[in-house]
Amino acid sequence: MKYLADLMHHKINRTLDVHYVTMEVMHLAQKIGFNEVNVSFIGTSISELAMNIIKYGVRGYINAEQIDDVTRGVGIAIEVQDYGPGIADIKLALSDYSSSGTLGLGLQAVKRMMDEFEILSDSENGTLVRVKKWLN
Repeated sequence: MKYLADLMHHKINRTLDVHYVTMEVMHLAQKIGFNEVNVSFIGTSISELAMNIIKYGVRGYINAEQIDDVTRGVGIAIEVQDYGPGIADIKLALSDYSSSGTLGLGLQAVKRMMDEFEILSDSENGTLVRVKKWLN
């Protein structure tokens, strides 16, 4: 896999950071050539994942970059890491259950909107989510 653009790295410590990173990543998606619907999917995914850092992980970061794969073409790769207590039951977290009293569709919706979704979580390292969206 060839990386075409410099890595965008954003620390997430407060709600204002969520808005800033969402706009920056949506701008990157537009530059790559995603249509409005997919830019919206990417923006919603970033917002959901970044808000999870604020709600559950206290602090963390988001990396986003343009990628190019021989078979898949051009896309965007996003990595979201928090330093919270981790997710005890990932299967439950990906269901419509909400531990915070909200709709509980954050991770589930991100998984649906993106083409690739990976989540790793434990009590020592927090939660890492990697997603990709392909242009083609």
